[in-house]
Amino acid sequence: MQGAIASLSGTFGGDVLHPSDKKHAVNAFRALSMRGVPIDPTLVRSLAVRSGWEPEAADRLAEIAGRISEGRIVRGGDRLNQTAAKKLVARFETVGD
Repeated sequence: MQGAIASLSGTFGGDVLHPSDKKHAVNAFRALSMRGVPIDPTLVRSLAVRSGWEPEAADRLAEIAGRISEGRIVRGGDRLNQTAAKKLVARFETVGD
């Protein structure tokens, strides 16, 4: 999980307001979910704040994570298959998960 947050922080510096930034976040959490990685929105928020995200931005990221962990629909991401999800999660592991 930490690698995913670090990757997102490096990509767009700590928020998901822009559609392309939200897309990266949605894809990240979908990939984690598809690979069976438990997603804890509270942990997501905490890791985001520790990575320099403003609290309100971390709340937005945690909301996306929570919706995906609950199996709810979140618009803004790509349609991922298991191969794409595996590759994305592997990238997070090299960042520091």
